[in-house]
Amino acid sequence: MAFGGPAVQRTINIVYKDKLCYRTRCRLVTEAIKYLLYERHQIPFPYGQVKMSLIRKETPTNPSGSAEDNIRRKPFLTRAFRREAKTRELIENFDELFSNLEVVFQSTRVFNVCLMFGPTQVSSKESFTFHFQSVLNSDCDLKCSDRTIGPLCRKLIRSLVANEEIANMKEISPTSMFIAVQSHKDDSVNWFLPKRTFKPPHRGQLYNICILTSSSESDITDEAQKRFQNEDLLWFQAPVPIKGLKETKKAEETSLMF
Repeated sequence: MAFGGPAVQRTINIVYKDKLCYRTRCRLVTEAIKYLLYERHQIPFPYGQVKMSLIRKETPTNPSGSAEDNIRRKPFLTRAFRREAKTRELIENFDELFSNLEVVFQSTRVFNVCLMFGPTQVSSKESFTFHFQSVLNSDCDLKCSDRTIGPLCRKLIRSLVANEEIANMKEISPTSMFIAVQSHKDDSVNWFLPKRTFKPPHRGQLYNICILTSSSESDITDEAQKRFQNEDLLWFQAPVPIKGLKETKKAEETSLMF
């Protein structure tokens, strides 16, 4: 479907038994981003595999010389070094994004997170908006560990994997990825830039992923939704879009040799 066509909007509800601490909500978003990057053909392999392959590739071909020396001595590797540089840039950008997302979730109440794939955020081909409706209640002070967060993340990913609409979506070529978070306009949100005119996309494929808890389901009444909509909220966008990584079949075969 062209991004200029009529919007197709779908909703996926994921319900958790207990309230979710800020670390859990952040991890749910970051793990979903990693999954969608691969599922929507923005990276050639799952995110963890891409990052691990970069670590292996960074073992110097010539331990006694610089990368520039290696390129001069082996010109046929120039293309491989360029791919490696693009992969390194992508991983560094995502590491920076994920670390700043955690800071935002820790320092303020995040109501929504919007992930967009497309040439611009206005003309995005696909968008996935995560709604944290449980923040209508006061946040919890639960201490969460990786051991307890892991199963919650796997539940979200299973819901995305099992969704037939996502699985049957038309493949898109690697493009730019934009991220925006919505919080109170008076909150201190570093790194992300305030976008007063930003609105979630209304073109292309639109997905609303609602993160609910059993206790919050009873709170989603008309009155509660009205209070939520009247919140003085503002969207904050990541300062730099992250471009997808495209590799040829030959490059993929080469990467498996490292």
